[in-house]
Amino acid sequence: MPAQNLKEFVAYAKTKAGKLSYGHVGVGSVTQLTGEMFKLLAGLPELVQVPYRGAGQAIADLISGQVAMAVVAVTGQSLEFHRSGKLRILAVTNPERLIAAPELPTVADAGFPGLTSQTPRVS
Repeated sequence: MPAQNLKEFVAYAKTKAGKLSYGHVGVGSVTQLTGEMFKLLAGLPELVQVPYRGAGQAIADLISGQVAMAVVAVTGQSLEFHRSGKLRILAVTNPERLIAAPELPTVADAGFPGLTSQTPRVS
């Protein structure tokens, strides 16, 4: 994927209308809903969704190039893949940058202020 940031990804995806897909962790999940909201805000209606049964296979297919983008939780494993260059995290959907990875922009920082999503925490 040639995109270095979220705006470049959107520009690239618009040149590949109907040819790119994104992975998420399941139909009706927060990640699917976030991906669909991103499609609307970015004007990418032809970005095809691919549901997975979990983040592991979505990340594996992202690394291998089977999907162009994935909406998954940022974990220690995905950060390691990012830092080693195996995948590129373009943005996080939290309202604030992550303490563990402050170098990663939020989607608002990346030009999409209408998209904020967090996994609810149960205590």
